[in-house]
Amino acid sequence: AERYPNIAATVGVHPNEILTEEPSEAELIKLAQHPKVVGIGETGLDYYRSEAESKWQHERFRTHIRAAKAIQKPLIIHTRMARAD
Repeated sequence: AERYPNIAATVGVHPNEILTEEPSEAELIKLAQHPKVVGIGETGLDYYRSEAESKWQHERFRTHIRAAKAIQKPLIIHTRMARAD
């Protein structure tokens, strides 16, 4: 995003991403301080491929929500097969 004046960025981890280290609220907040970062996400709940493993998705989503509230930036939500939750 730094290379292009008309591009912004967000920080977060997709709900189904399991091959990455879990971000802490503090890490998300720190990354979101960059002037090109306009929000937190994409985050949320996606049960399409991992319905049985929803507990970790809920905690990840809560972490992203807390970070967005702390920095007062928008939260970009992804949801798939999780409308009831």
